[in-house]
Amino acid sequence: MKFNLNHTRSAMGNDIVVAVEADRANTIRRVRTELDGFELTNDQLESPSDSYSRTFLGAGSASPGMEHTLVVSAEQDDEKVHSSTCIWIDSI
Repeated sequence: MKFNLNHTRSAMGNDIVVAVEADRANTIRRVRTELDGFELTNDQLESPSDSYSRTFLGAGSASPGMEHTLVVSAEQDDEKVHSSTCIWIDSI
């Protein structure tokens, strides 16, 4: 499972882009995204997919020196769950 997590501070909150790509032998069934302990989404895919991408605009809050934790978990068709975590601090 390959994860690509990007974030930028916006005028209100954070703009976040999440992309997940399955390994060759598996597909993605569900993707759960959390920012600072709050669930942004828990997407159950209608049909398993080789890749997933979603953008969140203005998610959460942002202020100078504020620390954030983004956790993305993806469930494969064999029910194994993989996750990726990104931690950053808002610049001043």
